[in-house]
Amino acid sequence: MVGIGPGTPEYLTQKAIKAIKGSDIVAGYDLCLNVVRDLTQDKTIIEMTWSNRNERLDYITREVISGKNCSILRSGDPNFSGSSGIEDIYDRFPDAEIIPGISSVQIAAAKSKLAWDKIVLLTFHVTEDLEKKKQSLLDSVRGGHIVLLLSESRFMPKDVAKFLLSGGIDDRMPITVYENLTLENEGVFHGNLKELAGKNFTYLSVVIIGK
Repeated sequence: MVGIGPGTPEYLTQKAIKAIKGSDIVAGYDLCLNVVRDLTQDKTIIEMTWSNRNERLDYITREVISGKNCSILRSGDPNFSGSSGIEDIYDRFPDAEIIPGISSVQIAAAKSKLAWDKIVLLTFHVTEDLEKKKQSLLDSVRGGHIVLLLSESRFMPKDVAKFLLSGGIDDRMPITVYENLTLENEGVFHGNLKELAGKNFTYLSVVIIGK
């Protein structure tokens, strides 16, 4: 499993490039494949979606058993927001190697000059129920911590704002949202919870609460 960074080839590591070049098959979602197009001209490309994921993994399993090398791409770092992908990969390929990548949360922290030991880091890119995650978020904000979180389609930035407001958090709480980090349409919003509750962002958003 190869982490390919937040979305631009600039953040591909040398180890990721080497793994992809040494593969017979490169598989991943369209966003991931777009990052490595220049490295895959002589490869078998397997485009994955949420609906065909298991079918594609079945095909890859057969190819790996036959002796082929395969890189399964993951946006950012596979170990962050990885609960929806790592387990089923290792069920099929227990000897698979994880190659780390740069996550969008690292880019957001760097842009906001935040040290990891000074923040609470949360991801909502998970397969389980979100309620415990939401409670952790609320508790952290109530505790005065700076929170950096990766949102997803079930809990978008405006949903984050509405949830925190319903939990009694001051509507003037400062907020930063980074959207589409490192991509051509990258954007940033600086405001507060009240303003965020009325704004729409893509699912490729990192939210910083309290700074």
